[in-house]
Amino acid sequence: STSGYTSCSNLARQFGLVLRKMWSGGNFKSNVSPQELVQEIAVQSGKRFNVGTRSDCMELFVWLLRQLHVGLGLNKEKASLVYEPFQGRVEVLTLKKKLVSGIEELKQGNAEELPTEEWTESTAHAVPFSFLSVDLPPCPLFRDSHGGFVIPQLPLFEVLRRKFDGQVFTDLVTKEAHERRRYRITRLPQYLVLQLVRFTKNNFCLEKNPTIVTFPVKNLEMKDYLFAASPGSGEAWEREQRERQEALDSCPTATQLRTMGPDELTQLVRRIGTPQMVRDLDLGSPSDTTETVRDRVLALAEAAVDRVQLFRSTKYDLLASICHDSSESSQSVTVGDVNM
Repeated sequence: STSGYTSCSNLARQFGLVLRKMWSGGNFKSNVSPQELVQEIAVQSGKRFNVGTRSDCMELFVWLLRQLHVGLGLNKEKASLVYEPFQGRVEVLTLKKKLVSGIEELKQGNAEELPTEEWTESTAHAVPFSFLSVDLPPCPLFRDSHGGFVIPQLPLFEVLRRKFDGQVFTDLVTKEAHERRRYRITRLPQYLVLQLVRFTKNNFCLEKNPTIVTFPVKNLEMKDYLFAASPGSGEAWEREQRERQEALDSCPTATQLRTMGPDELTQLVRRIGTPQMVRDLDLGSPSDTTETVRDRVLALAEAAVDRVQLFRSTKYDLLASICHDSSESSQSVTVGDVNM
């Protein structure tokens, strides 16, 4: 049904049309052409993401999520069915040390105002994320014995440990201060998106880090990188954690679901389901039989229970891998092939 798309943007409408074609059981052909969606993306982005133009795949991902969120008439205050599957939370601890801009500031400043070796400021705040950026170690400067470049090879667990083990600090130097940041993941999303930062821009060109990162195809365990939120994370965050825990404690099993009646299933969906699931409860027809209504509500209740069960899940299976096909000397990043 397309009745819910009357107030949506053209981009959201075309995106929904492509998804319905992909998952339709009545398709005559096995492939679907996204030409209309590609053209709409080019128009809405002002030719920023256009056919034949190299663009950053992560910039496209972030831009598309934002446009779909706005195109569905949602805002930051409302729950978003676009952001929810990718939404996690990371706690950032920032230490700051003031920098001296020059010799004149040393001469004019008082002894009490001069920077010291101690970190003078410390702030901690929780930040929601849709993807995690993972930094790669720099490549070796020297060649091997045969005169070729040495390409390091690291497992994904080692790369994640360098930033998200909860103890390592990342250095960042700005014009005003030297900052050190520590990252702790406090909530994992349903779908985890990782970005390997391979490209760094200097005064001359865009350099690519060719480090090979190996990763498991199934059962990527993220339990070692998940930490409890610090006290004082905010009333909204604490209330959300309590609601999640209550939903997990009251979540019925598959056997208990099949023995529930339509009214009990409806109450369960209203209690632990998403706003979209609650709206889907009213999509039935007055001519539906009791058995049809129960089957429809049972399907929604099973989806709501599966969603709640994912709150405690820390393992991920690989769904897609986007690879850059640009060379080291390339001046821009290209959207590569998607390996499903």
